[in-house]
Order: sequence, then structure tokens, then C-alpha cells
Amino acid sequence: MGEALVCKNCGKLSVRPALQCLSRYALLAWLYVAIVAALRPVALSRPVVHIGCPLRLDTFGEVCFPVAVVAYLAQAALGSRQW
Repeated sequence: MGEALVCKNCGKLSVRPALQCLSRYALLAWLYVAIVAALRPVALSRPVVHIGCPLRLDTFGEVCFPVAVVAYLAQAALGSRQW
């Protein structure tokens, strides 16, 4: 995993793979919450994590969407043209 974050040409640390992974997984998680909200709105109040802080499914969706947008915009600002 660490090798994927290092540029092959110059040997410097690259955050583009991490931003790609973060933006895609956060967007997929938000899409999952949107589908659950459309099909079973009652399930939004259920907790996602039972250990530690009780994170509800709707709160998880509210966090995932801005994370996906910020990661995508940071990726675009770095000049990555993967999407």
C-alpha cells in the first residue's frame, strides 16, 4: 500500500491515490444511504456502529457526501484526470 503512494518518476509522496479511494468510497457510501432512504426511510435512524459512538445511518450519509466532494475537488485541484 505504501508503494502506491510514492511517485515512480520522482520518488515523492503522492496523495492522488488516497484521494481517489476516499472520494469513490465516500460517494458509494452516500449512494447506499440514499438508496436506503428511498426504499426504507425507517432504517435511517438505526445505528451504523454499535461500539463506541452511536453513529446513525443518516448522519453517516451526511458526513460521506461532503467528504466525497472535498476529496474529488482536491483531486481535481491536483490535476488528476481519472474521472
